[in-house]
Amino acid sequence: MNTTINSLSRDTIKLLNKRKFFTVQFIKKDNTLRKMNCRIGAAKFASSVVKEKSEAQVSVDDRFNFLTVTEVIGGGKSIVTQPRKINCNTILSIKAVGLHIHRDSLIEDFKID
Repeated sequence: MNTTINSLSRDTIKLLNKRKFFTVQFIKKDNTLRKMNCRIGAAKFASSVVKEKSEAQVSVDDRFNFLTVTEVIGGGKSIVTQPRKINCNTILSIKAVGLHIHRDSLIEDFKID
């Protein structure tokens, strides 16, 4: 049985993942497709110099539906991490906690398998 939803908010994605790894596919600002393995709230992989978000930055993230994640590249002892921002409005698919949430284009609803 397929279920559909019309949008994904930052809060919904945060609730889905809870410090677990997930794969997201989205359209970048330059209109290229990007696939990323990442994690939300990855304190283990965070830089020793962590910056707090300013009030202005929090406002921008809220207004434009940006989600801050930690991209995890590699494995074993050669893990490289990078902080990234994802525009939740341009997400095409997410694979997390056994769910596959996807859509074929930005104007379609999401399907949950």
